[in-house]
Amino acid sequence: MSGKQRYAYSPGLGEHIPVEEVELDQQARRRKRPEFTAIPLVWATNMAKAAGIPGAAVLVLLHYMAWKARSPTFPLSNALLTKYGIDRKVKYRVLAHLEAAGQIKVERRGPKKAPIVTLLTPP
Repeated sequence: MSGKQRYAYSPGLGEHIPVEEVELDQQARRRKRPEFTAIPLVWATNMAKAAGIPGAAVLVLLHYMAWKARSPTFPLSNALLTKYGIDRKVKYRVLAHLEAAGQIKVERRGPKKAPIVTLLTPP
């Protein structure tokens, strides 16, 4: 810190106001970003099925749909799951488990309608 007084212009007040410099340590300066990776959906779903956990593919697709919709709320159609070789029964089972665990909210709209899924803990 220098001994010289610094000022900043405040458009709201229409005048210069004194400001104080604050020294931040290295940890405070570094913003922690979550670890992230981009993987092809086909690869992720094939690996989940090969590992015997097709429900994991549903989790990947939930994340993908939230990203695509740019919202934690989105419809989850059986057509999307079929495209990646996931049975609709797996979808129902995974959604039921996640809903019971309080991780998602599912709005069921009736037969022949895709449920609306809301991620309560968005990625």
